[in-house]
Amino acid sequence: MEEMPKQEPTYEFEQMKNALQEKGIDDPATKELLIAWTRMQEEKVANGATPEVQVLAQIDFERLRARLYYESGYREEDIEAYNDALRIAIQEGFVSVQTDIENEINDLK
Repeated sequence: MEEMPKQEPTYEFEQMKNALQEKGIDDPATKELLIAWTRMQEEKVANGATPEVQVLAQIDFERLRARLYYESGYREEDIEAYNDALRIAIQEGFVSVQTDIENEINDLK
């Protein structure tokens, strides 16, 4: 299987990006928004039909989180999230996903 379409940014994604850009990552309301979004994404991961789908959903979530941080100007956090996604893809042997993530990282340089 190993192929899964990437999540597209949602209204919540845009809200978080705006909050990060306007108020910063240490703002209490922004933190709460990030926590709520993370929990929602973790539920999606847990509801995957098979273990493979769950792992791919986790990778996709890390990629989306990396994109959020990148677009909001939080470089350290985006690198960390991309590295998490890459680590999972390598551990699970998802070569094409690993290549996709490496290409995304290279495109950001």
